[in-house]
Amino acid sequence: MSKKRHNTKKTLPSKQVIGQQGINLIEKIVLDMGQVWRSTDVHDTGVDGEIEIRQPQTGEVLNCIVKVQSKATSKPFTAETDTGFEYVCRQKDVDYWLGGNVPVVLIVSRPKSEEAYWIHVNEYFKDSQRRKALRVFFDKSKHGFNQDCLEALATLAVPEDSGVYFPPPKREEILYTNLLEVERYSPSIYVAETDLRKSEWFWARAKENDLKMPNEWVLRDKSILSFHDLREDDWARFCDRGTVEEFDTDEWALSDDGDKRRMFVELLNRCLDTRLRRHGCSYSKKYDCYHIWATKNLKSKQFRYRSHKQRTSREVFGPYKSKAVEGRIAYYRHSAFEGYFLRVDNKWYLEINPTYVFTSDGYNTSKYAAERLSGIKRMELNEAVRGQVIMWYRFLTQKSTLFRSEYEMLRFRRLVLLNTDCSIKDEIWLARKDPDAEARLEDGCEMELFDL
Repeated sequence: MSKKRHNTKKTLPSKQVIGQQGINLIEKIVLDMGQVWRSTDVHDTGVDGEIEIRQPQTGEVLNCIVKVQSKATSKPFTAETDTGFEYVCRQKDVDYWLGGNVPVVLIVSRPKSEEAYWIHVNEYFKDSQRRKALRVFFDKSKHGFNQDCLEALATLAVPEDSGVYFPPPKREEILYTNLLEVERYSPSIYVAETDLRKSEWFWARAKENDLKMPNEWVLRDKSILSFHDLREDDWARFCDRGTVEEFDTDEWALSDDGDKRRMFVELLNRCLDTRLRRHGCSYSKKYDCYHIWATKNLKSKQFRYRSHKQRTSREVFGPYKSKAVEGRIAYYRHSAFEGYFLRVDNKWYLEINPTYVFTSDGYNTSKYAAERLSGIKRMELNEAVRGQVIMWYRFLTQKSTLFRSEYEMLRFRRLVLLNTDCSIKDEIWLARKDPDAEARLEDGCEMELFDL
């Protein structure tokens, strides 16, 4: 009778090898950050290790911990696409991660290609629907686990009142602001008494007398103020020329009197609208912004300009076809911006906030304008917004042509640029963006440059 032989050779399953490779990859990334990694060698009950935060400049370890659960694979991730994938958790793991008071991150990796992605599970599973589904969705562009994650990790581990500061990585960078410097405005303001009380009365009188009048004027307290010389003949229909007084514009522009500053800003807004109209753009009270006009044939309109690197062009008006009905135009998109004049250190700037206007026929508001604007705002990040700011800067500083003289009542110089010796990461900026910081600044308020 033969005896059955038993295989006595020791084996190491591939799954364990890949798992260790995943932990090794995490350790390498953590050490590259200058932080401390400790594997959990025994009693593995839902975490594979921990990261202790270390002050890179001094080497001081801070006893601030983030626990790590590692999941590695050599195969495609679950439901993987070019942009993301998902990971299905076990109920007992989720219960364990959320049961303590230490932050836990889940790191899913593919060691062979040195890919690693992370999620802070305590925050992710605050949503009851996510906790019920047990699925974590990873966005490859946002959730990469690499050296750039240090500040975000430190934020999880270090108490807010600790006073510990982790400086951004050293790298010189030029920051483009959305402030366009005012180079010139009309040097004189003219003030005269008038019987006009409303702008409609002004335009009605101009029509009655067949006069083509300019727009750079303001009615206030039985007076008319303008950058135009009110002593000229045509103005006799609108004011008492015997009461005309001329003032240095800086008396309004640099005044501490809020009412004077507001009147000056109102004149600047009139000048801005006049300047833009020369190039097929104007202010719309309905949309509360300046936007490009529709072309006469409703065809696409391109604006050619020099960006910060090269010559380029941008569609500033154009039709967009319906996805549901072939051949039908769903809407027209107009490039636009919200513009606000600000005084900073006794200099005036135009704040440019790019936006869009959506119309159904080039003139009337598109039915789903609000949804389209919200959708495009969610997609556009720093690079896209910067490109639009530069486009509007070029648009606002266009030179005169053979057929049009230079507009002298308002000229702009350049965008304000700031040099910094550190890099600012979009993902951290967006995660911490304070909605209160977007509150609209009152026209003409005085502030320090770095309060912006």
